[in-house]
Amino acid sequence: MDRAEQFIQYTPWTHTEKKTARRAFEKAFEMQCAVITAEAKRMIANATRASDIWRVHDYLSEQRRSVDQIYDYRYFGFAQCFFSAAAGRVVSRGGLDRPPKREDRKH
Repeated sequence: MDRAEQFIQYTPWTHTEKKTARRAFEKAFEMQCAVITAEAKRMIANATRASDIWRVHDYLSEQRRSVDQIYDYRYFGFAQCFFSAAAGRVVSRGGLDRPPKREDRKH
């Protein structure tokens, strides 16, 4: 059993905690999407060849798979999301009010 499973199994959440977690989840998801959008726009702006557009497509496809894996709101899923996001430095304690700095993001 991994840490997230243990956390969910042994930690009941109150209604208020669930609402707070949902807001934090949505904020983290929005921030991740903003990072992806900014990178895709940068890639498009720097495109000089037709093949560059396919690199944008590949980037977006890769990000979609990653986001789909990380951002799962089911009760177990959102705890796993925060473990994964914190490990990837998408979120930090108290850090949901700002997007990650460029050097904080993994490429």
